[in-house]
Amino acid sequence: MIKKLKDSINENLKKEEWRDIFLLRLQGKTLADIASEKEISRQRVKQVIDLAFSKISEVEEDKYKDLFENYMWTESLFCEFFNEESIVFRYLNLKYKMGYNDLIGLYNETISESQRNILDEYLECKEKQISNDNWNNEFKAFLLKHSLTAKKVADITGLSKPTIDSYMQGKRKPTDANKQILKEKIGFDVLKSMYNFNEVEYEFCTNCGKKVIKNWKFCKFCGSELKSDII
Repeated sequence: MIKKLKDSINENLKKEEWRDIFLLRLQGKTLADIASEKEISRQRVKQVIDLAFSKISEVEEDKYKDLFENYMWTESLFCEFFNEESIVFRYLNLKYKMGYNDLIGLYNETISESQRNILDEYLECKEKQISNDNWNNEFKAFLLKHSLTAKKVADITGLSKPTIDSYMQGKRKPTDANKQILKEKIGFDVLKSMYNFNEVEYEFCTNCGKKVIKNWKFCKFCGSELKSDII
């Protein structure tokens, strides 16, 4: 029977030194911190941690391996999403290599309604942060990619060129109404820009009718399995 991480640590790490050092590492202490606290070398600390991992071959929390290696997590989101303690995230972060895929791809995984809500809230907060802090940088990058000048954007959208210039220079943030104009007229969406979703195909969910990205397995809005009704 596969045991939980804490139980496995207590059962398999009989030596108090090993157990203490391993737990300190899982609490977020650096090798240098532990070495100083235990008055041993960093090399000895690393050796003990490697030995500890060899004793703890597999635990229940290893079930997160695939998702951990596929996506770029933050500790706080991971713990909330899976209802786990920080020690689990740090264990996985030491044992496996975290992935690089955007977390928005989690909508294509089999997740619960509560997890979907957590992800929705996280991405909405991230979008607001992007909008407040880096909106103009993403906007400039988008215009450069599509060979759009401020004048061209003004002609297409009906917004004034000084307004577009001010957005590019970061002197002003667009109103929600102008963000919608930019989205509809030239296809700029800051969140899609960050996730490189500027050129994607969509389909409609046959259950709720919402538009979602093509080839996702499940609808992010209602959770139903998607059919291939391509736009």
